[in-house]
Amino acid sequence: MRPRARRGRIRHRASRPKLPIRAWQRDWPFSIQRRTGDVVPLEDYLDPTIPTLELLDLAPSEWALLTLERLRRQRTYDVYHAGVGRLSRARALAEVERYTPLGRKLVELERRHLLRILERHRLPPGRAPSPRKPARLPRLVSLAPAVEVLSIDSASDEGLAKARDYRQAHLFPALQQSGYDLVVRDDDSALRKYVKDDAIAPGLRFITGVGHGLYDTFYGENLDVVFSTGAYKPAEVKGKIVHLFSCRTARDLGRDMVQNGCTAYFGYDETFQFLDDEDALRFLECDTEIDLSLAHGLTAGETAARCRALFEYHIAELDQLGHEYQASMLRDNLSCLRSPASGPQWGAIDARLGG
Repeated sequence: MRPRARRGRIRHRASRPKLPIRAWQRDWPFSIQRRTGDVVPLEDYLDPTIPTLELLDLAPSEWALLTLERLRRQRTYDVYHAGVGRLSRARALAEVERYTPLGRKLVELERRHLLRILERHRLPPGRAPSPRKPARLPRLVSLAPAVEVLSIDSASDEGLAKARDYRQAHLFPALQQSGYDLVVRDDDSALRKYVKDDAIAPGLRFITGVGHGLYDTFYGENLDVVFSTGAYKPAEVKGKIVHLFSCRTARDLGRDMVQNGCTAYFGYDETFQFLDDEDALRFLECDTEIDLSLAHGLTAGETAARCRALFEYHIAELDQLGHEYQASMLRDNLSCLRSPASGPQWGAIDARLGG
């Protein structure tokens, strides 16, 4: 995918600002040499005497070439992509070389990562935002009459099992101690044949779940189709809030549920990813904030604001620690999150449980 060298008039550029770059970063691929089309390190990019392309001027093929070189420099590469599983460096290189949808996702993640490095380091000294975690919610109190919650938790791969375990430890006890009537369909019971009856229970007001997804489908255990556009009864979602920790489902399935009477939908419209256990825990804490805020009686709009604030807290913290790649990945996950705060196609911002 080597791009052709750029020809024609060479623009003389102004000296770039001196960035507080770490020593190891200076030798890493960062841009393209304007005359030869070769990948050059950050050291050359910062040198105003070397004609390199500005990042915003790079073509898609040049971003792909840059991504390949940066992947080759990784000593270890082990990223979890929902719907794909653990992604090795060899697989990542092959996807980028073929420029598959997953390869384009990896290129876009690298593009955002490098642009963010420049953006962060160009802030005036002392102007970097200080991370601030959202204030702790008050202790949950019982609702009367009891509100029923249905949780559908697939655990058919490593990433889903991690999410299921996190929710069991941090979400379910909070709901049960506060009087919510929690119905859990996990592992081999996270199947359509059980959920279709649970979803029409008279007291059910909230459906939450973990599973793989496509734009129009949410899967249970072993890719059993639980919800799919046109293949569920409107009564299963009417008058309910739905939150699915699942890739892509927000784009089509979430909108379809709202059209069928769902009062608010929370989910992701593209694929999300994380690097390791620590990254997974940050992401899951942010996502679980949706369930906890709704359980505290907050509106969908207030819930979305708290969730975003928690994402931004962790992103800022990672940036300040110098973990730009992890910050970029979490920022990318946030950009995929959809809720009524994203638009009315995902429900009403004043929707709340029990109200």
